[in-house]
Amino acid sequence: MGNYSKALEFYEKSLKIREKALPSNHPDLAQSYNNI
Repeated sequence: MGNYSKALEFYEKSLKIREKALPSNHPDLAQSYNNI
Protein backbone atom coordinates (compact mmCIF):
# COMPACT_ATOMS: atom_id res chain seq x y z
CA MET A 1 0.00 0.00 0.00
CA GLY A 2 0.98 3.59 -0.46
CA ASN A 3 2.45 3.33 -3.95
CA TYR A 4 0.58 6.40 -5.18
CA SER A 5 2.95 7.28 -8.01
CA LYS A 6 2.51 3.82 -9.54
CA ALA A 7 -1.26 4.02 -9.11
CA LEU A 8 -1.33 7.42 -10.82
CA GLU A 9 0.71 6.01 -13.70
CA PHE A 10 -1.84 3.25 -14.26
CA TYR A 11 -4.81 5.63 -13.95
CA GLU A 12 -3.24 7.89 -16.59
CA LYS A 13 -2.68 4.94 -18.93
CA SER A 14 -6.27 3.82 -18.54
CA LEU A 15 -7.48 7.37 -19.13
CA LYS A 16 -5.62 7.54 -22.45
CA ILE A 17 -7.23 4.27 -23.53
CA ARG A 18 -10.70 5.47 -22.54
CA GLU A 19 -10.17 8.80 -24.32
CA LYS A 20 -9.52 6.88 -27.54
CA ALA A 21 -12.37 4.42 -27.08
CA LEU A 22 -15.17 6.60 -25.72
CA PRO A 23 -16.88 9.80 -26.86
CA SER A 24 -15.73 12.94 -25.04
CA ASN A 25 -18.99 13.26 -23.09
CA HIS A 26 -19.13 9.67 -21.83
CA PRO A 27 -19.70 9.35 -18.05
CA ASP A 28 -16.95 6.74 -17.68
CA LEU A 29 -14.44 9.36 -18.82
CA ALA A 30 -15.63 11.70 -16.10
CA GLN A 31 -15.18 8.89 -13.58
CA SER A 32 -11.61 8.35 -14.78
CA TYR A 33 -10.82 12.04 -14.30
CA ASN A 34 -12.40 11.90 -10.86
CA ASN A 35 -10.29 8.88 -9.87
CA ILE A 36 -7.11 10.76 -10.72
